[in-house]
Amino acid sequence: MPLETVYKSPEVILTTRATSKQQEYIKNLKCICLVLITYFLVAFSFRESLLLSLSVVVLLIGLVMMILNRPRVVMNSIKKYVQVIGKGGAESFKFSPSQVEKIMVKTRRMKSGKPEKLPPEKTLGRRTSKKQDPNLWYYTQIFLKSPKGRRRLRRSGKLTVNTFELQDIVEAHYLAQLISAFTGAPAFDIKGRRLPQIKSHIPTRFLREE
Repeated sequence: MPLETVYKSPEVILTTRATSKQQEYIKNLKCICLVLITYFLVAFSFRESLLLSLSVVVLLIGLVMMILNRPRVVMNSIKKYVQVIGKGGAESFKFSPSQVEKIMVKTRRMKSGKPEKLPPEKTLGRRTSKKQDPNLWYYTQIFLKSPKGRRRLRRSGKLTVNTFELQDIVEAHYLAQLISAFTGAPAFDIKGRRLPQIKSHIPTRFLREE
């Protein structure tokens, strides 16, 4: 899925663009909502139609939010936190920018709807092929510094948080660079080379179409 970036001060939201099917659902819901409101205005008094119309609008907003409940990364510049939210809000990780040690772009193969990690040598070979593998996806892995007093983290010394998958390596690199600009931690590509630092975490590319 393509990357979509949104800036709503003080938050930057990184997510996936809505699919054509999701956009079609929303379009149909808006049409149904408009028909219902028109019917209410004709069939009921002004007070009753107003109350019914408001109920329909609230229901529409709820349904749209449910349809567009995509995985995302939220960076808040006032409260100073990064939040990684999984698909459907199933998983949520919230941490301070100072906790981030480094950011790395990784690869994953999606086979039969299930993610399958490739060995590094195979991953690099597929990435450099002329024809893009439709089953090869890129995601950003955020390495956090081990908090003191956590026994389960003492052995590895690190905790990692994975973001959502993207099929375009350029978009995956840009996502990692935005997180790097916000946290101050270095970002690396799939070969372990450091990505160029960008000046601001406020996105200027892959912006949401209004």
